[in-house]
Amino acid sequence: MPVSFMDWLRYFAAALLPAAAVAYLCGCFNGAVIVSKYILRDDVRSHGSGNAGLTNFYRTFGGFLTLMVILTDVLKAVAALLLAGMLVGGTFGQYWAGLFCLLGHMFPCMFRFKGGKGILSGGAIAIMIDWRIALVVWGGFLLLTVLTRYVSLGSLWAGGSFPFITWYCFPSPGIVALAFAIGGLIVLAAMPLVMAYARESLSEQAMYYLRNMLLINTYYVMGAAVNTTLIAGVFRAGGDSRFGFVCDTIDMWCYAVPLGFIAAFLLKLPVMWVYFLLCTDEFVKWPWVIGHYRRGTWLKNITREGLFTEEKG
Repeated sequence: MPVSFMDWLRYFAAALLPAAAVAYLCGCFNGAVIVSKYILRDDVRSHGSGNAGLTNFYRTFGGFLTLMVILTDVLKAVAALLLAGMLVGGTFGQYWAGLFCLLGHMFPCMFRFKGGKGILSGGAIAIMIDWRIALVVWGGFLLLTVLTRYVSLGSLWAGGSFPFITWYCFPSPGIVALAFAIGGLIVLAAMPLVMAYARESLSEQAMYYLRNMLLINTYYVMGAAVNTTLIAGVFRAGGDSRFGFVCDTIDMWCYAVPLGFIAAFLLKLPVMWVYFLLCTDEFVKWPWVIGHYRRGTWLKNITREGLFTEEKG
């Protein structure tokens, strides 16, 4: 991997950027739109929920052509990971390609940036990356969808569980950050469905809070991902459990609590602005946490030297 800033710049221009473009263009081939608009001559986005996804296509048209939509969405994810993986390579390359494939599926440039929810393509990406990730994501999605008959709940599980099972399988900060970005996209795509179900039981003010909190949390989880992986995973595995305690204590009492007090009681900002500011606490820790990781001082000698010598004696 590149070391210096210039190496990273060259690597980005020569590998990451072309891989992102290839994966995005693969994702733009939306099966539901292609089949409905060019084969059935009836755009799926003009029916039902207006979404260009598999669920809306099946509810609107049903039939054998639904299998063609499934095949298209699966194959484009496979093609994106294989083609982009040739440029970047490794697990990081798979996650990088998966992220931009989903962006292409959800915001396709050739269909006025109105795409699907990305659940099927995301599931195919999970299968391509690791069977353990696919088992957790697909297992929870299918179970919740069958038990509740709400695809949105299964989608929230898929988006929420994907980064955490990634952390378990590949505890690398870069990979985990990409996984949280992918999971955040899926949660973001499921928001309209969640809001539609919640509208029946929540007031307008509660709906406003729910919508904005979901939006804020789609980025907040990325900040928490890097910190959790490094503090709770890497540093503790290296024998440094003190750093997390000190870091969290300073962040809470010197940043989050004073900021919340000033925003809420002195500046009297609206509730959502206070919540937004409080959710920046994970990103404030990044320079300190990443700097500690790069210095390598977290790596301690946690072995018990001379243990077997003492037993023999």
